[in-house]
Amino acid sequence: MKSVQPKNMKWHNERLIIECLLKKSVAAKSEIAEATGMSVTTVRTQLKSLIERKAVCTFGDPESLGGRPAEKYTLTDSFAPILYVAFGFEKTELTILSMTGKLLLEKTIPTELLDEEVAALLSNKPQIDLVEISVPGIPIKKGFLYGENLEEGNSYSFGFLDDLPSNISIEILNDLNLCAIGELKNYPEVNHLVYLSFSGCAGTGIIIDRKLYTGHQAFAGELGMLSYEDKLIDEWLNSPDEKERSKVIQFVLELISLTLSPEVLVFSESKLPQEKILQIVSNLQNKLWAEPKIVFKDSKKQNGLSGAHHQAIDLFLKKGWEEA
Repeated sequence: MKSVQPKNMKWHNERLIIECLLKKSVAAKSEIAEATGMSVTTVRTQLKSLIERKAVCTFGDPESLGGRPAEKYTLTDSFAPILYVAFGFEKTELTILSMTGKLLLEKTIPTELLDEEVAALLSNKPQIDLVEISVPGIPIKKGFLYGENLEEGNSYSFGFLDDLPSNISIEILNDLNLCAIGELKNYPEVNHLVYLSFSGCAGTGIIIDRKLYTGHQAFAGELGMLSYEDKLIDEWLNSPDEKERSKVIQFVLELISLTLSPEVLVFSESKLPQEKILQIVSNLQNKLWAEPKIVFKDSKKQNGLSGAHHQAIDLFLKKGWEEA
């Protein structure tokens, strides 16, 4: 149980039950009581209130040891759904997830329609109070910075954030950071992981000791801004010469291995065939005695979605305990 002095014990107990159901997905009253430290009577009373508010519902019809059905409970799809905005300069993906991770809505829109589409979604689903935004750049308040040279002041602002109700919690994260968080869930024993993208630009999502590392002002991992032989990494990656691209990717991998020494390296959108990447990694292992697990991803989409869901739950729980 959380070591807090709740202002409202009813609210506090409800949050304990919700946290339990987020972790277990489905649970009987006795299981909730054991996990939260509450009596079964208290759990029953709180569940009744949550069911009346359509936050919790009964689930299935599993049998108890005595042969009598032991009613189980889960969070409803309508309870605090999450809006995930995966921003792209031309097209943006909008996804609504339940707190349990169920996909409720998915659509791709022209980015020029983003503000009005988000306004319509929030109008149709007023229960949404969490918005996770994935951006291809460095997050700032209500937007992000982008481009090869940040001194040029390239920035994008999300107009719809100005009109959001005050009860909605918002988080803007770099797309590769969300991907790294999502991929980490596949490796419960791994402490250090790096998620790499070598598409039109070089970037990383960095996990150290199972925590996202973004550095000062969220600049960590922006490798495309590094210079290599008098050119930016990003310029090398756009070269038509595969040997040049291979050379600069090996340089980046050496840099990451020497500075971070990750257990898992995840490649997405590498601009090189897998066999070329594997050869680079083999050369690297012979040179540095490093043997990270190598994983290839065809798309960032699923990892980003998984990472957004994880972050939204953390944000929800933090918000809840601050209010309790």
